[in-house]
Amino acid sequence: MKSIRGASGGYVLEKKPSEISVGDILRALEGSLEPVKCAAFDTTTGEGCMASDGCVTKYVWQKINDSINDTVNQIMLDELIRESKSINPDGECENPKCSQ
Repeated sequence: MKSIRGASGGYVLEKKPSEISVGDILRALEGSLEPVKCAAFDTTTGEGCMASDGCVTKYVWQKINDSINDTVNQIMLDELIRESKSINPDGECENPKCSQ
């Protein structure tokens, strides 16, 4: 994103929608997409988890995390735009809750 100052300013994309993944957007807005914070995978501190040697759930969470990241990295912004236009060709929100 690039911001433009002034009365007619706002935000514009710095890349083409086909080059921006849903993962890029989610990580920019939310940070990490990990569903669970597991110290066994914490590479920032180097400390890890004391129970990681005998913990089997870390593999489950790692697979879930990998699946989430793979999925959102494969969906590009231009796909969402096309899907939105096909669902709603007039660009109007038909659901009253949509505009709240």
